[in-house]
Amino acid sequence: MSINPRAIAANPPFVEDGNSQRAARFAARFIEKSSCWLAKDSQVTFISPQSFLTNMTYRIPNARNLLTENCQIFEV
Repeated sequence: MSINPRAIAANPPFVEDGNSQRAARFAARFIEKSSCWLAKDSQVTFISPQSFLTNMTYRIPNARNLLTENCQIFEV
């Protein structure tokens, strides 16, 4: 992306197809890509299940670590 936005608001597609691993990986890629597009000191808002950050059954440590280590989380 050639222009880095100052804010992104998104509702990542959490697919309900019975394959929670595939759905979680898809949502994680969506979040990772969105955070890479942002300009420095920008904001991103995601509507996601609380379990996305707290439930290890999703097995998506890269997205979770990206958010918890590099971002300030205002509300869960």
